[in-house]
Amino acid sequence: MGKLTKVDHGIQTLREAILEEKWTLTNGYISEKSLIDFLKLSKVSVRKCIACLQEENYLRSIPYKGYVVGPAAIQKIYERKYKGEYRRRVIFVIEMEKLTNYHYSAIVDAAKDEAKLLNFEFQVSDLDKESLVDEINRHPDVLTTIALLKTDLDFVDYLIQSCAPSISVEFVSDEAIIDSIVQDDGQGINLAFDSAWDKNHREIGLIVLGNHYFQPVRRYTAFTAALMRKNLLDLTYASTTKRFDPEGGKECVRKLYSNGKKPTAIIVSHLEMITGILDELELIGVIPGEDVSIIAWGNEFLKNKYLSYSKWEKLNIDLIQWSREEMGKMVIRMLEARIKNPLIPTMKVEVPVEYVDNGSVKTL
Repeated sequence: MGKLTKVDHGIQTLREAILEEKWTLTNGYISEKSLIDFLKLSKVSVRKCIACLQEENYLRSIPYKGYVVGPAAIQKIYERKYKGEYRRRVIFVIEMEKLTNYHYSAIVDAAKDEAKLLNFEFQVSDLDKESLVDEINRHPDVLTTIALLKTDLDFVDYLIQSCAPSISVEFVSDEAIIDSIVQDDGQGINLAFDSAWDKNHREIGLIVLGNHYFQPVRRYTAFTAALMRKNLLDLTYASTTKRFDPEGGKECVRKLYSNGKKPTAIIVSHLEMITGILDELELIGVIPGEDVSIIAWGNEFLKNKYLSYSKWEKLNIDLIQWSREEMGKMVIRMLEARIKNPLIPTMKVEVPVEYVDNGSVKTL
């Protein structure tokens, strides 16, 4: 066996210091300079040490900020301390008012059931960023994992620093180095577009929320790509609004038809807008189901919720649906996978969708 080099010694020293918890969340990000001072090695040698520990997932690089302790080190720390006998818990972070919404409550309920099966304690919380970090640190004998269902992606930065195994649910930044799960928006748009196209529709519209992040962007992008695949370069068939309600739907219809467009099929990205869309179409003399075919994102439960007691409750609508229960289960399974094998690359999971043909798209 060859003589250990300074870099080899540096790797051993740094690995052991991490396992002895020299760096914790309260230290913030670990800078390259602090590692040079700690190891008393040159910048080149320290970078070699860092590269090795990144491969082992003992350190994770956060661009422009520094390094944090990686999941492999976290797992090793708990094994050392508690000999494999330690409690595990999931904190599902979500605004409490969202729990009154079926879309979110179904995900949380399924996650809770799956957590019980996999021996995780489970709690739902609406802690702010600082309080969440305090809660993680308050129970050092418990391996805390986080499921984050929040639009405020500043939380992600805190979670990365906390080193807790974490997953972002539905609201996802592509740049964040954190596991995430969303519905397959691209697949859903393609299924809807192709269904209309196969029935000879050549003027297909999209109504979508106009926020430039998360789900609306993925759907708008997929719709644009679907148009281009068919060599259709007129992108004015997408109509957006900032309003997530029937009034927003009315606004989108007015925009869509104001430029002389007459789509024969419309993909509705959000059922929250549906009654406004249908009412406004009728107002301008376009009869839903006759003059224009409607495809909407959502399941039968949500369709009935938004159309019941309206004049449109018997209207057939083809649906793009996905399983919230499957998403909830996958949240916990992904956290379990991250604990069992910290070397898994960052997971970006998409829950499959399906197209439900209720006969609403006419053949032209």
